Amino acid sequence: MAKIDTKSLFSILNAVDENNPKLAHTNLTILNELQNILADTGQAIQRLTEEEAIKTILWQGVLNEFGIYGDKKGTNRVFYKKNKATGKSDPTTFASESFSRGKVLSIDFGTSNLDYEFSLTHTGIVLAEYKNLLVVVPVTSQKDKTLTSLPKEIQDVLIPITKKEYPFFENDSFALLHHIRSISKNRITKVIGSVAKTDIMDQIEEKLYEKHSVFIKSTNDKKIKSLEEQVGFYEEKLRKFSEISAKIPKGKWKLKKN
Repeated sequence: MAKIDTKSLFSILNAVDENNPKLAHTNLTILNELQNILADTGQAIQRLTEEEAIKTILWQGVLNEFGIYGDKKGTNRVFYKKNKATGKSDPTTFASESFSRGKVLSIDFGTSNLDYEFSLTHTGIVLAEYKNLLVVVPVTSQKDKTLTSLPKEIQDVLIPITKKEYPFFENDSFALLHHIRSISKNRITKVIGSVAKTDIMDQIEEKLYEKHSVFIKSTNDKKIKSLEEQVGFYEEKLRKFSEISAKIPKGKWKLKKN
């Protein structure tokens, strides 16, 4: 694997004139480094399995079109679905649609992530929608054996989803709250269903509050404790008053008439 000449590249980067940017192909150093990194990338892909290589190639194609420097960035990714009635493939896009909280989608998380960041095509549950973006909770099958070796703090935020209760999921699954992230709507490949107003969303809300709203939870816990102490104080007062009242003979106290 060729070593990237970072010193030369940063030197060029520091000298860039933002008001008069030059194209990369005019710089021989950049062309040479580009050739080296593309060769390394090609060799790395060749060492993958056929499935892994195909997924990597397809994802690179998506990046070339809709990535941060893609020539179609900001446009809606188009999919073609066969129309059973006409037999033709009709174009459809998800990027222009609106998706409410709890919507279940098929999402391409890609292959360009680092280390243990979530990757490849998986199901995702919508938490929030913004212009062109969604915040989602990724979902993976319970067949994933790596989940059992995860640290306890991660296993504590895995929410089980059963196919019996939610048939539109392909398998018994886990919602992965430690992988919450924002995505471009161009990553959506299919609409699957919805878990809005279900026990799953309630559990997600509870875990989000418990694990990701620590300050608010701590403040509320203190308020609850204070109220419980006040309740205990007045309950004790009432108990003592009841004991005293029980010792007073009946009819001892009489109301005076004005």
